[in-house]
Amino acid sequence: MTSDRVLVHRAAFAGSTFTVERHRTMLRSPAGGLAVETLVRTPAGEPAAAATGWSAFVTAVQDGGL
Repeated sequence: MTSDRVLVHRAAFAGSTFTVERHRTMLRSPAGGLAVETLVRTPAGEPAAAATGWSAFVTAVQDGGL
């Protein structure tokens, strides 16, 4: 999934320097364990869209904010 995630990101943002290693670094960060990753594929199985998200509620609870 990582290489397809990077492929979609680089196709969407001209001049992107996002790499597989940078994606892995992001996922290894303290917030990486809270990340929700989505990769959408075409009916033919090609990667078409991707998103990474974090829940502010979960983060606030873990930080003792709620």
